[in-house]
Amino acid sequence: MKIDFISNPPLKRVVLDLQFKKEIVLTVSDASIIFDNIKEIYPEEPNLFLLPPIVPGDKIEMPMGPLRYSDENNKRILEFSRSSLRFTFTEYNNWETLRDQLLSIILTIKSIIKKKVFSRIVLTYYNEFLLEVEDFVFEENFNINLSKPESWDLKFHDIFLGIVPYEEGNKKVVLRLRARGVKEDKYIYTLETSLINRNEEIMIERPLLTSFFNEIHDLVELYFIQLIKDTKIQKLIGMSIQE
Repeated sequence: MKIDFISNPPLKRVVLDLQFKKEIVLTVSDASIIFDNIKEIYPEEPNLFLLPPIVPGDKIEMPMGPLRYSDENNKRILEFSRSSLRFTFTEYNNWETLRDQLLSIILTIKSIIKKKVFSRIVLTYYNEFLLEVEDFVFEENFNINLSKPESWDLKFHDIFLGIVPYEEGNKKVVLRLRARGVKEDKYIYTLETSLINRNEEIMIERPLLTSFFNEIHDLVELYFIQLIKDTKIQKLIGMSIQE
């Protein structure tokens, strides 16, 4: 199954975390070269935080603290630390465009810092739903059955639910569902759908990463669909599905 179209998209942001197998030491020169290569997408130059020399008295270039690159409206953010890259997007046209942009930036950074392997990748989609409080039935909105004692009169404005519907090898899908109170007689629900990959050496090469990113995106999308298929939420967001 794949999403064909959503008329009222609930997506708030997409986050991709990429962890290096070994930490790196970023320098001022690295930060400048990276900025020169990605400034068309991230035109806001980062603040530079210098760290003490690794060895006191060294005359080598001072190492950098974490870097944060962004566009003018913070709709695209890249956070770069010694151990990881973290991409955040609050605008989303389609997966193929986003994937190709990510690959271009990742491979550019690879050529500068000379890293070849990621050890952990996490892709997370954050969606938000405003659901009517009146006559609210949890199972009519999410394909999860909740059991409770008959004497309980449950309210659903303060809830946290975390489940793992898929796990195979080093990969697993995690669904985290949170309610954040009530707004104008509506429950505010946030759904995080994550694919987590740990302890696997993933080579930073375009064909391999293209295939890997497509696989993890498709898994995230599949379990999002299964969670809300044929529910009130599917109708609310106007989601059509390719079976």
